[in-house]
This record gives sequence, structure tokens and C-alpha cells, in this order.
Amino acid sequence: MLTNNTTRFLTRQGVLFAVHSLQTTEKKSAMEVAQMLNKSPRIIYKSIVLTTSHPNKPVLALVPADCQVNHKAVALAFNEKKATIAAQSEAERITGLQAGGISPLALRNKPFRVIIDQTINSLDSVIISAGVRGWQIELSPADLIALTRATVAPIAQSPDTN
Repeated sequence: MLTNNTTRFLTRQGVLFAVHSLQTTEKKSAMEVAQMLNKSPRIIYKSIVLTTSHPNKPVLALVPADCQVNHKAVALAFNEKKATIAAQSEAERITGLQAGGISPLALRNKPFRVIIDQTINSLDSVIISAGVRGWQIELSPADLIALTRATVAPIAQSPDTN
């Protein structure tokens, strides 16, 4: 089995999970990941880094592959005036991870506030990045929420919504 810090952490926690390898280290969009894994985009959750007025408390938002993050809803969930989506280079600097490999499980020892769209509550399993490009982790929504101490809120919007 493929292992990294994330998979070793999940194993130590006794969490059931599956690793999906994309056989590539190139950055892929969440929609491309869904196609490569032949899975619904509704169970593939992408990680979006946002900054707020608290520079030492960035936010990692997770939304389905076919949605966008509503940054105003994220700000509201954390009682912030504003939440701004970080540029790729800034997201990589803040997380220490490459875009396409940013995972809430790989950031559990960093001061990130994690928020996941409420659609996760209707799923049996969810697929997220494993913390490295080309690896995805499938696990139960309840385990993901508990391990990341995530807030669950309505933060996703369809791509055509302003």
C-alpha cells in the first residue's frame, strides 16, 4: 500500500480508508480527478486556501469538485469581515504543500481553520487529497470532520452563481 504521513496518521487513528493513485504527479483539477477515478464529482472534495484579517489563522475550505467556494459564506461562518481566496503561490507558501496536493489531513498540526460544505453530510464516503499530488484518500465524512475538527456549513455554490 502507498504510505505517507497522512496514511500513517489514519492507520494510527484506526480509520478505515482507501488510497487512490492517479499515476501522475502533475497538478489535476478536482473534475479531472473525478474523471480519472471514474467517480462522481460530488464525492471529490477540493481544498481551497483562504486568508482573512487574522494572518496566522488561514482557512482551508473543502467543496465538491463541481462547485466553487462562496468566500462570503466562509467569512460569515468564522465571524470574519472578509475571506479571500489565496493565489496558488500564496496557498503553497502558507501550506507548505503543492497545489493539487493540499489536504486538511496533512495540515492538522498547522493553525488552519477547516470548513467543509454541508453536502458532505449526505455522503457515505468522500475523496480528498492525501497531501501529495497524485494521491487521493477516500474515507467517511464523519472521520474527516472529526480528525480535522472541521466546521460544516453551506459554503459551496454552483460555478454559474455570482
